[in-house]
Amino acid sequence: MIYLKDLLDYAQMKNNSFSIVNEYFTLGKVIEETFNLNKKFANDKNINLLGPLYNDKQDSVFFQRLYGDNRRYL
Repeated sequence: MIYLKDLLDYAQMKNNSFSIVNEYFTLGKVIEETFNLNKKFANDKNINLLGPLYNDKQDSVFFQRLYGDNRRYL
């Protein structure tokens, strides 16, 4: 499935204007944002989403500080 975001990225690549913003981010926040974005669509189709995805404290510590472009994960 092709998404609008992917088409925009492709157009920017063709125009040599594509950029990646590398910074530190928390993967848990990205997961939470993605979950919240998709929850409404799931509810509209009578699908129940359960979260959080990880309950282990060690996992939450491990994913606290990642480096990259967090917009690429959404």
